[in-house]
Amino acid sequence: MKQRSRIIIGAALATLALAGRPARAQQTNIEQRLEQLEEEIRVLKRQREIDNESAATAAAAAAEQAKKTPLVVAGPEGFGLKSPDGNYALRLKGILQVDSRWYLDDNAHNGTDTFLVRRARPILEGTVFKDFDFRLMPDFGNGQVVLYDAYTEWRHFPWLKLRVGKFKSPVGLEQLQEDIWTTFTERSLVTDLVPNRDVGVQLGGDLWDGVVSYAAGVFNGIPDGANSDLDGNDGKDYEGRLFVQPFKTTDLTPLQGLGFGVA
Repeated sequence: MKQRSRIIIGAALATLALAGRPARAQQTNIEQRLEQLEEEIRVLKRQREIDNESAATAAAAAAEQAKKTPLVVAGPEGFGLKSPDGNYALRLKGILQVDSRWYLDDNAHNGTDTFLVRRARPILEGTVFKDFDFRLMPDFGNGQVVLYDAYTEWRHFPWLKLRVGKFKSPVGLEQLQEDIWTTFTERSLVTDLVPNRDVGVQLGGDLWDGVVSYAAGVFNGIPDGANSDLDGNDGKDYEGRLFVQPFKTTDLTPLQGLGFGVA
């Protein structure tokens, strides 16, 4: 009887051992699969880190290149090139005004009916070292070549600017208007009573956001209405201008452009 019991118990144990083998094998497969998945996850994470590092490096390189690449600009201010930091700029503009003159009932032919290129002015402006501007403007109109503007200006402070070269002297409000903003091609006869362009040095600036503007300088001195590069004598002209726009920074829109000045 005891022998039979031992046989039965041994058979049961053998059966349990055989039944446990598939379970252990299955567990081993699951563990191997989990390790494989974890390894794949680690590889994917590392690949993502490498991609992020590459993207950051590319973005940094692009940003560094953008700091060195000049900007091409085009708009109401003209065409030009500009450094990304704004310290250097080159602008190209121009003025072209065509006129026609017809004399009616001119039997004596005192005048000639003609079309006329009144103004043909290429304008070259620029900025160097952030605080220095320059302007060069010749005129090819009226069948001749005349140098109108050729100056440089230091403008580190809005309230203090130093201009040297040939430019409009600070006398004559209508004369100080840019040609593109005048209503007619020609200015009024009052402009013939003030200088046009002269060579000299001038200090000027704007105070309190432009409420007060001033300019004062020493110039060669030219006849009224003239435009000259040379001085005919040792004497010099001292010219100045003070202009006040008391409502410029107020909410009174109709009065913001009202000003009073003396020159």
